[in-house]
Amino acid sequence: MSESSDAASLAEARDLREQAWALVKHDISGLREGIGERPIGRRIKDAAAEEVVEAIDTAREVASEHKAIVAGTMLALAAWVLRGPIGSVLHGFFGGEERGGHDEEGQDSD
Repeated sequence: MSESSDAASLAEARDLREQAWALVKHDISGLREGIGERPIGRRIKDAAAEEVVEAIDTAREVASEHKAIVAGTMLALAAWVLRGPIGSVLHGFFGGEERGGHDEEGQDSD
């Protein structure tokens, strides 16, 4: 290669580098302006709020498509939460006597 072709390729590379650096500077100034208008914390908060709204919409859609499953799940949860009172009612309804050889004070009846 000759010196003139080397100089031409160096000049071309320098021009490309300067163009790329100008693009980087432009992007950085755009980011700074964007952050000045809407800080990062606010962007995160907005993105999280959008995700929550999207999740609620998806949950509503799934619940409307599968009403029987949702109702069964709610019934099972209610029964589990109220298992103590339900057990007491059923115990009283089917007989209040203790089984297993214990008297009312919890002593063995021999």
